[in-house]
Amino acid sequence: MIQEALEVLLVVEKNMNLTFKSLPLGSDPAHYNHYVRPWIAGTWGKNCGSVFESAGKFFEGLADEKYEIDGQSMLGKFKKHVGQTGAGTSVRPICDEFAGGVSDVYTQPLPSYFCLALMRDQQAKVDALVDEAILPPDRREEAKIREEMQRSATESGEKPNPAELESRLTQPAVSALALMLTMFRAVTRPYSHNYQIQVGKELFSSVQHLIDVEFPDLKLQQLKLQLACLMHRLDHYYYVQVYINEFKPRGNQLRTAATGGTNTTDFLPDLIDSNMEQARKMVAWFKEDAVNTSAIRPGMSSFETVHLIEKTMNKFDVEKRQIKKNSIKIQNEENQTLQSAL
Repeated sequence: MIQEALEVLLVVEKNMNLTFKSLPLGSDPAHYNHYVRPWIAGTWGKNCGSVFESAGKFFEGLADEKYEIDGQSMLGKFKKHVGQTGAGTSVRPICDEFAGGVSDVYTQPLPSYFCLALMRDQQAKVDALVDEAILPPDRREEAKIREEMQRSATESGEKPNPAELESRLTQPAVSALALMLTMFRAVTRPYSHNYQIQVGKELFSSVQHLIDVEFPDLKLQQLKLQLACLMHRLDHYYYVQVYINEFKPRGNQLRTAATGGTNTTDFLPDLIDSNMEQARKMVAWFKEDAVNTSAIRPGMSSFETVHLIEKTMNKFDVEKRQIKKNSIKIQNEENQTLQSAL
């Protein structure tokens, strides 16, 4: 039954990748930057101050903030949000979990004060929490955190919570990848989809011991799934090159600022690396006689599949590095242009 399930999952991955590869058949890459990309960008990261106002988008009629345009005053509210993004597609992390998982972000509890700030639309607090998250504890400013907590508590008619202060001062720093995955989980992805990701992780965990102990040959199926995951991630990054990097942007939008708010130089290649790390661990297991308990061993004809997968992974890694190199070059050019404009 486990073998049949893994085979079905591999068929799903292959079909999904074939569909993804057909994108240029119905979508001209030359049209994306000009006709599509500016309109789906979110007010996160460097999209603010380039495509949109530094404060985000102004939603008329939502509150009593005043905004003037063409001599006319309007009342509303500036808001920031993560934009539409293929990187946040729900099916991808669900399949990732069945293939062995790439992150614990989806199942770890989120701080209650972070969720509450999102629910209350306390954008200044969310911005502060995001800025803090990637800093090691010894670089966080206690006075600044206390000031923000007091301001937020006053707005909501509450008292600052000492437990929140302790958490914000001591929580370990997270990577930019973990932070963005958290934002997808907390802000953009439907809760029912988050639940499916968690169920996928639990299902995988419940059968992994059986695979490890009783059916180790099935690890090859899992390795094939990891390769399929990698292909999807790499195709996504390839489209960054073909659709975005190779054409001039429209207006002030930065080519290296993704619509979801991340940098194209970081988020997608970091995801590829996370899949690659899992896959390489599996390859190393097959190569190590002391731990490999399967019938697929070095020197046997069946091991040729493992060898071919490793060669493909190495090829993927070279292609990822080249696209990232191109993106970094564009990012440096954009930064120079911005500096010149100051």
